[in-house]
Parts: sequence; C-alpha cells; structure tokens
Amino acid sequence: MFRGNEMMAAFARAQLSRLAERTERCRRNAERLSHALGELPGVSPPQIPPGRTSVHHKFRVKLDPARAGLDIAPDRLRDAMVAALRAEGLEVVLWQSASLPAQSVFQKRDASGGFPAPRSGGTDVARNYDPARYPNTNALLAGSLVLFSQSCPLIAQSDEIVHRYAEAFGRVWQSRSRLADWAARAAQ
Repeated sequence: MFRGNEMMAAFARAQLSRLAERTERCRRNAERLSHALGELPGVSPPQIPPGRTSVHHKFRVKLDPARAGLDIAPDRLRDAMVAALRAEGLEVVLWQSASLPAQSVFQKRDASGGFPAPRSGGTDVARNYDPARYPNTNALLAGSLVLFSQSCPLIAQSDEIVHRYAEAFGRVWQSRSRLADWAARAAQ
C-alpha cells in the first residue's frame, strides 16, 4: 500500500510498539526449531552467521537425501515431505519452486509483459537468464521446503506451536525410508 489512512497508521503504530518483543520471541523459536531439526540426519535448517540476526521471514529447511541415507531425487523427497507434513497439520509451502530466470516472464523476454526491451550492447540477456547458470539456486529450490507461510508466519507463532512443528517434523522424518518408498511408487 503506497498511501495509508489514519486508521492504518494508528494500527501500525500500535503494532510497532510490540515489534522488538515479537522479533525476539521469533528469534528464540527459530533457534529452538533449528536446533531440533538440525539433529535430524540430512536436514539443514537455516543457519545464522555469527554476529548476525534474522527476523526469519521465511524458514527454509534443506533436505539432503544422500545424507539421510536415501536413494531418491531431492525434489521427490521434498514433495513427499510437504505432503506428509501437511497431513500432520503443518503449514508448509515451497515459496519459489523455480529460480527467477526460469520463470516465464524472463524466458519469454516479451516487452509487452514488462520485460525490458533488448538494447544493443551491454548485458547478454539470453545468457544471464539461462536457468542452467544458477545450479546452486536450482538445487536449493529442488531440495527444500518452507515451514510456516505468508499467512501463517513464524513471527506470529507461540512456543507451543513451534514445539509441535518440531515434534511433527521429527516424527515424519523418522519414517523417511517409507516416505521415500511411497514417493518412488507414486512417481511410477
């Protein structure tokens, strides 16, 4: 929203007074969740570099089938985990399933769709928007999921909800071999 009204400004001001407390609770919950998930083989929760902080707008969890002792493609494991975690009642999303260069607006490169018209000289647009140039991004998106969502963000969750997420994730992960078998059968 570019221009708000007085009511929205008053609401925002009241919420800002609680921002520090909510952000700290979110940080603690993310730390607890990261610790619990980090104990699981092949699961990598977000890592915050020393001396840095995060508001954990997105809580992306990477899944590594090989480290988990599984012979399954990362995207198949990810999709099976999403289905299983949702069955447990968890809010789980992909949030970007393809790198930006792979999205249709960048592949079409159509000026009528908002993409800048090609200019002579300068950047090689076709080369820069080749999805194959971004293997790390593609691998991350193929092998990860996001806990919580835009409508259900981590910052709004209670300690109890975060604890239930950690328990449910661990319960599903303990059955990862059966989950991988199910995913392999479903793909046939």
